[in-house]
Amino acid sequence: MMATIEHAINGKALRQAGRNVTAPFTLHLSSGGQSHQLPCSELLRLLPHKRITCFAQWNEQPVIVKCFIDPVKWKRHTKRELQGYQSLKKAGITTPDMLEYGFDEQQKLGFIIFQRLTPSQSLLNKLDSAKSSEEKQSLIQRACQLIALMHNKGVAQLDIHLDNFIEFKDNLYVVDCGDISISSHPPLDRGNALSNLALFFAQLPLAFDDKASLALDTYQSISIGKPFDAHALLEHIQNLRSQRLASYQKKLFRDCTEIAFTQDLNQLFACRREHLKAGILEWSKHPNDAFEKETLLKNGSQTIVRDNIDNNDTFIKRYNIRGISHQTRRALRSTRAHTSWVAAHSLISLGINTPKPIALLERRIGPVRRHSYYISEFIAGTTLRDFFSNNAIDFSTDIASQQLASKLIDIFTLFKLAKISHGDTKDTNFMIVNNDIFVIDLDAVRFHHSNRSFERAFNKDIQRFLRNWENQPKVKALFEKELTHLL
Repeated sequence: MMATIEHAINGKALRQAGRNVTAPFTLHLSSGGQSHQLPCSELLRLLPHKRITCFAQWNEQPVIVKCFIDPVKWKRHTKRELQGYQSLKKAGITTPDMLEYGFDEQQKLGFIIFQRLTPSQSLLNKLDSAKSSEEKQSLIQRACQLIALMHNKGVAQLDIHLDNFIEFKDNLYVVDCGDISISSHPPLDRGNALSNLALFFAQLPLAFDDKASLALDTYQSISIGKPFDAHALLEHIQNLRSQRLASYQKKLFRDCTEIAFTQDLNQLFACRREHLKAGILEWSKHPNDAFEKETLLKNGSQTIVRDNIDNNDTFIKRYNIRGISHQTRRALRSTRAHTSWVAAHSLISLGINTPKPIALLERRIGPVRRHSYYISEFIAGTTLRDFFSNNAIDFSTDIASQQLASKLIDIFTLFKLAKISHGDTKDTNFMIVNNDIFVIDLDAVRFHHSNRSFERAFNKDIQRFLRNWENQPKVKALFEKELTHLL
């Protein structure tokens, strides 16, 4: 049975608890003859047996405390964070003040207490809540200004990403000092500056690629390093994004902060950790019960029901095995649930709307796959087919129809940028939800490495989509010119 943390704890208890750490608790720290008791109200980041970061109170002020608990590398990790902080301060880069640090030899724990800037928001949250593309572009340009200032001083954040920038009182601050690199001969050289800026952009939604040149202009208006052009930046962004996406897809089948994962000879189970509750665990033991008690929405190669699990409204799909021949063909291939699980996470990370994934279950006999199940959030909306079946609307002049068509074309444009083919672009696989378009039915999605295979599959996607409107020329005219231009 896993250890559970409650009330007062120390470094040894943190290591023993692994991932099973819950706030609130009081953290006991000591260093140099001084003891500290920090009430911790919220976990921000937990890397089991390595590091924990949380909101806390210290000397009657709100702080952020980082504890380094690796039994072997704790001191090295603490010193690396301290050196990164000192480098940022020396370079004049805005970062929250360090208030205290220490090394607890007895507990094998290092800690650093930082000023908590409140109220503040991460750049990721700011982008998510921005209401217009202009507001998002402004945020990215401000980040590029700060990155340029860092590069001018020979400073690079090797793990640069949106959560490592926060806004406080209209200023951007750099947080997370553990992966700071310093050049002995500033400014940062052209190659490292290009790679670092590209890494930042590679974590933005695909739609930002079109605006990279504007952000680059902002960066180079401040940078004193050797310039590089937008084409070189875009090429680096696309290469890094492909690498990151491949790495992320592998992570979906590991037990980590985001995903709870188990596998044995009889089954494979993956679940987003925020959904790992009693209801989903019970469902994983008896996955077919939902199909017996709920109304079937579809029953064929896949069986679909809507069910409530842990107070979440969900779709559950079971991908059926249709006889011995079908079982033989699919026995060692990735299941369609596996494909949907990977595709949903990947599309969301690229900024393409699809119902949020919740869990994946595969029934197995050793390496042989049998039935598989996929759970996603339930979304209520209208299919493209139903929307465009309203004969009372003149689609050639209707503003709402034209806006939806533009959003649909944007989705296909993003597919092309990322070399993604959907595999079944019929009109019922696009849902309109609150004026946004969601892509559904992802079990045939492919991520292509070869230009040739992508172009062939993408052409099929476009042609299949246009066939939806053969009997509705005014609807087809909304899409045809722009979509065929993508080919």
